[in-house]
Amino acid sequence: MGRNSEREADRHIDNLLGLHGQFAAALSHPPAMTDFALCARRMQARGRICLFSLTGGSVALPEDGSAPEWIEILPLGTFTTSDGRGPFHADGKAIIAATKAHGLDRGLPIDYDHGTYLRDDSRAAGWIHELKIAGGKLLARTEWVDRGAKAIAAREYRFLSPVFEFDPDDRYAPPEKQSGRVLYLTGAALVNNPALSMTPLAA
Repeated sequence: MGRNSEREADRHIDNLLGLHGQFAAALSHPPAMTDFALCARRMQARGRICLFSLTGGSVALPEDGSAPEWIEILPLGTFTTSDGRGPFHADGKAIIAATKAHGLDRGLPIDYDHGTYLRDDSRAAGWIHELKIAGGKLLARTEWVDRGAKAIAAREYRFLSPVFEFDPDDRYAPPEKQSGRVLYLTGAALVNNPALSMTPLAA
């Protein structure tokens, strides 16, 4: 394929995903081309971001490999991603209060590979019903549906990627001009290719 054809293909993918030229830009920086990078770019335009949780040890995983009830969902304080996104600023108490005001009582969905945003597939692997702070992390109490629990136990999915609303000073400004303050959680996804080293959902 010639370079002009490649550029045209990249523009077509940009249009399909609504990335406004960012797909081609990402391809010019291979280390940043992860499912996280594409998902973050796709949702940033909507004022949302997906983030693969940082490594930690706040939750003891079930020894039998079953899906844990409490899962780590977000680091607290100031954090950045491996591809340079952020810094983000997360206040646990403020996030819990705001998430309660935005539907936590109904349950926040955990989908598969961010299908809600990327493929129009909102089937839930589980539901988040409660949040708490422990070990510098935000933890979520999760009710897994049968399919989601089996996927974790079988190691078909091993990692979690939260989705949250954040507060940019200007939604279309470059990242260094955005505040990065995390407002509240809207859900999460089961994933397999995290951009960051993190604790798996199953041993």
